[in-house]
Amino acid sequence: MNKTNLSDLNLKMLEAHCGMIMPKLGDTDLRNQLRRLETEIGDIYPPSGDAMRHWQFLNLNPDRVFSLSGTYNEAQLRENLILPMLTLAGQTLPPFSADRCSEYPISHKDDRIHLEGVVDLVYGKPPEELGELLRDPFLCVHEYKREKNPVEILDAMAQLLGGMWIFLRKNQDAGHRHPIYGLMVKGQTWRFAELHPNGKDGTCRAVFDADGFFIRSDTDRIFRALRHYFLLAGEILKKSR
Repeated sequence: MNKTNLSDLNLKMLEAHCGMIMPKLGDTDLRNQLRRLETEIGDIYPPSGDAMRHWQFLNLNPDRVFSLSGTYNEAQLRENLILPMLTLAGQTLPPFSADRCSEYPISHKDDRIHLEGVVDLVYGKPPEELGELLRDPFLCVHEYKREKNPVEILDAMAQLLGGMWIFLRKNQDAGHRHPIYGLMVKGQTWRFAELHPNGKDGTCRAVFDADGFFIRSDTDRIFRALRHYFLLAGEILKKSR
């Protein structure tokens, strides 16, 4: 069986080889759900610790923040915008419960597909020993792309979902059946995805928002969505101890 890299995936391949049930074209269920969220984000202000530096940058440099997508490369976009917002949204999770790792190598092989690649950023439980990978991943972040990058949105979403699918399988092998949450960032647009185990038949159900939320106009909504996922993660991590 030939290896398939995450970068070569499309949504049809995930349906055919990963047992992934896709939303119908134009499905807005996840988008509507995220727009209705009333998640409390007041407790992330004022931030503490490392989050304070990130909050000061985002709060004091709005024009620079909004222009990042057009001028920054992927690493700069991650360090100056994506990580600050994620750090603020997840700051109440204690470090002994959750950690993050960039450039996270993943792979999975079964009788249908041999899939491998590198995920840009993943959140999970800290490893038990130095040199090991994170355990029980719950949030996968993929695609730090500038606005004019030619990658197609649905292909980028397939790459994100492919990484999430591998994490879902790894968690299931370890006895955990919680959903995997995902985030794909292209320029100023943040798009969310979820992957849910679908019974005992080996299939899973994907939902994602293809339209996205914009950092210039929807910052509050993005924070609420991120906060929502981190709060869910807190419950997941408690159960996986």
